[in-house]
Amino acid sequence: MEIGIHSFTFISHPYFRSNFIDGKLAFYKYEGENGGNINALQLWFNFKNKIDALIAYKNLLDTFNVRTTKNDSLKSVIQEKQNLLIQT
Repeated sequence: MEIGIHSFTFISHPYFRSNFIDGKLAFYKYEGENGGNINALQLWFNFKNKIDALIAYKNLLDTFNVRTTKNDSLKSVIQEKQNLLIQT
């Protein structure tokens, strides 16, 4: 089996505005003995703190019009932020 990986690191994104430190996009290509390819990709964003990550997660859901549950709502993000501020 032959594996190919191409990855790119970035510090800004042209379409996703968020307070992330950096990001990484990786493309994977697997070639088996019988031919055929399985291609996959992974996208990472690194954040300075959990609050920024939660807000970005909510923004991603909104961007792709993903139906959110009660736990994914902005209200829960704000509550999580308040809980973190109380703990510090």
